[in-house]
Amino acid sequence: MADLDIEQIRATWQAATPGPYRWAGNTDYGDVRLAAAGGSEVFGLIDRDRSHDDPESRAYAEHLRDIQVKIDGEFRRLTDDEITDWVHRSIVAEEDDGDGGEVMRTYKALAFYAPGRAYEHAVDHVTYEVTRYQDLPEDTPRSHPRIYRADVVDVRNPNARFLRASWESVDRLLAEVDRLTAENARLRAAATPDSSPAAIPTADALTDEQVDQAVLGASPMVVDPDVNLTVSAKAREQARRLFALMADQMRRGAEGEAAPPDTSPAGERR
Repeated sequence: MADLDIEQIRATWQAATPGPYRWAGNTDYGDVRLAAAGGSEVFGLIDRDRSHDDPESRAYAEHLRDIQVKIDGEFRRLTDDEITDWVHRSIVAEEDDGDGGEVMRTYKALAFYAPGRAYEHAVDHVTYEVTRYQDLPEDTPRSHPRIYRADVVDVRNPNARFLRASWESVDRLLAEVDRLTAENARLRAAATPDSSPAAIPTADALTDEQVDQAVLGASPMVVDPDVNLTVSAKAREQARRLFALMADQMRRGAEGEAAPPDTSPAGERR
């Protein structure tokens, strides 16, 4: 996975239509779109005027070039001007019965909203793959002689680019959340003493040096650091017994057991 680039994610997010997003439209009119807060838009299927360059018009023109048509009693091929006229009348426009003019035919096409402006049809803002191989500008049109394939690699619109990057951005952000959650749990565990019964040491696990340090450290006397003090074997043994008693009480407390009755002389007097 590539490194998480927070600033790039932030810039792509800020350039898009502000959310939250919701689906909207009306299927009676073939209208389905992604809308946003405040009545704004993200993308949808928007009416687009037919033209002689759209796929259906080109396909019809190719068909007309391959056939012969009976005109004035003779079969012949259509001229280029005639093909253009047939495509125009059959695909691009229709007569307006009201005033005898023309009405452009339309079709639904994918369009992205440009924040602060209006809808832009995706096909008008594509970047063709071959531009990347030939150092051509990203907005080079399909009509350019060096655009020999129509494969698309980008749509130059803020919302289109935000949606394209969204899955990868969320994937990286979730991975970072998982990493930080695990790191937080590790740090919390390291800062929390282990109070489980297994973590409580036994008196036998202590070395003589550790017992001596505990005894000398608990002494109320002010000790001259230059004076080398030693702990007697009897004091060391008493310290081990006391530690064993304390460890047993801690272990029982961790396991939820009741402490045994105090059978010492002091306990019997209580």
